[in-house]
Amino acid sequence: AAFVGNLFDGIIQFVVDSAAFFSSYSWAHLDNIHPSPLHVSLFFLLIIAFVEWKNRNIRFVALCLVFVLLNWQIWSKAIGVRDPKVTITMFDVGQGDATLLQFPDRKSMLIDAGPVFPGYDPGEEVILPYLQENGIRQLDLIVVTHPHLDHFGGFLTLAKYVHIQRAVFADTSYQNKLFQKLLVRLRECGTEIQIVRRGSVLTAFEPAVFYVLGPSPAQAKIKRNWNDASLVLKLRYGNSAALFTGDTESAGEFELQNYNDILVSNLLKAGHHGSKTSSEERFLQSVNPEWVSISAGAFNKFGHPADESIAKYKKLNIAIARTDCDGALQFATDGHRLWRLIE
Repeated sequence: AAFVGNLFDGIIQFVVDSAAFFSSYSWAHLDNIHPSPLHVSLFFLLIIAFVEWKNRNIRFVALCLVFVLLNWQIWSKAIGVRDPKVTITMFDVGQGDATLLQFPDRKSMLIDAGPVFPGYDPGEEVILPYLQENGIRQLDLIVVTHPHLDHFGGFLTLAKYVHIQRAVFADTSYQNKLFQKLLVRLRECGTEIQIVRRGSVLTAFEPAVFYVLGPSPAQAKIKRNWNDASLVLKLRYGNSAALFTGDTESAGEFELQNYNDILVSNLLKAGHHGSKTSSEERFLQSVNPEWVSISAGAFNKFGHPADESIAKYKKLNIAIARTDCDGALQFATDGHRLWRLIE
């Protein structure tokens, strides 16, 4: 009896060790992606066709299509189906910023990750569930625009659950306990830390390219105002563009105007949550966006976005999208035009 018990114990241990070994490979795991409403509708229509239709050929085709739909996630990866769009999702993280970009080659980039407070962690409660539902197991690039908690806080949790390939900063010298904790955690997880400056180019997502337009060397040295030392990134994808400004305020916007026509973008992520110290009219005219997206907490104590900023957007006929009013915002571009997905 002891021999048989030891034999089975050895077999079970071998199976467990083998499962652990093979599950360590990325191809051994497939995330459960939530089906779209279209997939669900097609599934039920095909089931009805299979049950109700008398023609055997039609029933056979319906059954085959049901099988394909049920395994669409596997088929799409096997045959390399690519969505030609770049999708831009601005999460509703309250008073903070967090913008996810998804590219045709399935790479992903997250610009800021919202705040973290006792009892509220949008990194865990908002961003992580979205990544899991969409099968995103790795962030190829994260950007911390500046070291304020409402922009980097969510990364503290995300770094524990999602592999982050590379992290981009304008400066890592900020002596804040949580900010330095994030840097330590990223390094422990094997994340590459990269410092970029105005003039840098991020080319990990070709044909999409990111140009670092700010901060200027002068603004980068002003430690008393980290907002104007925010990283400013311009996404260029074909003939479409989007400008992400972090918490840049009027001084930073003034510096950016030296770029003239280079600023022109279809979408502008409003600087500093649309505060009255940002969104200068001349800057808005230089960018000439079709859309402005504003990330702000509902009924926040700062009064963001400011009525003055909203008035400027309306004066210049810029369509406004706000997380405090609309929840999460989502845009897409195919390289020819940019449009809003979530109304």
